[in-house]
Amino acid sequence: MCSDIRVSSATASVIGLNNEKPLVAPTTAYLMTPERCSGGCSFCSQSQKDDRLSRVVWPLYHIKDVILALEKNKDKFINICVQTTRSKDYYSKVKEISKNLIKTCGDSCNINISIDLFYQEINIRELIDLGVNRISLAIDCVSEKHFNENKNGDLNKKTDFIIKMGNMFPDRISTHIIVGLKESDKEIIDKFLLFINNKVRCGLFAFTPLPGKKRGLSLQRYRIIQACVYLIKKDLLSIDEIIFNEDDTITGLKKERKSLLSYLRDGEFFRTSGCKGCNRPFYNEKVTELWYNFPRKPKEEEIEAALNIIRSLFT
Repeated sequence: MCSDIRVSSATASVIGLNNEKPLVAPTTAYLMTPERCSGGCSFCSQSQKDDRLSRVVWPLYHIKDVILALEKNKDKFINICVQTTRSKDYYSKVKEISKNLIKTCGDSCNINISIDLFYQEINIRELIDLGVNRISLAIDCVSEKHFNENKNGDLNKKTDFIIKMGNMFPDRISTHIIVGLKESDKEIIDKFLLFINNKVRCGLFAFTPLPGKKRGLSLQRYRIIQACVYLIKKDLLSIDEIIFNEDDTITGLKKERKSLLSYLRDGEFFRTSGCKGCNRPFYNEKVTELWYNFPRKPKEEEIEAALNIIRSLFT
């Protein structure tokens, strides 16, 4: 078993490992295996620094101190999620970490693992049999044309494997889509439907540019996609009721405006999506920037601002 593990700064503050005071506390404890990832994803900050994932800093701590601190504070979290970097013996390491977390915290928290186990059905089954609640197999990019600019492997084969695992282990498999990797809106909606219709929980991330690069993802586009995905999940909208232009961009909906808007007025559609109980505070943006995913219940004025952004859907 590895002697050290990385802990997101906000998680470390909640369990007493640092003195920071996050604006919004995480509802999931986020851990990460210590080695730099060799996955080679073009958008990932792991390609530059081993203590970064997205824009979050992950300091290194002794694993025994982390597990002890988590055990004392496990009632503060819904989930404990281990982000697994692709490195030497990464599967055996995360298996041992999982055993320890299940033993010490599994009575109070879901133990979830994000890991590259594509085409490794035996290992996925082993983790689930150990007591891991959920395994995330990240698809990230859903653009057929641009997938290999961003990720290694084959988009269709990886998609098929996620679907196979979703049907084999219903409601135990997750994935997520990063919006802003040159995909079309229709590619996002198509893949999202494919996943949820095959018992895979699917979350949305906003593309986070590496230092020195621009985001290239408008808040309006992201809010429109969030709204459509939310309404689809609630069985209030079908893909046939979404209007796409010749570039497969969402330009409107074919349903009555007032009825749909009423289901969006609580602001849930632009809160963090993904595994249940995961709020990922400021994973994609700084506190001082526009918030793409809200880690807390939005205020009334924030809801109105979000609804104003997407009004073009209903004209």
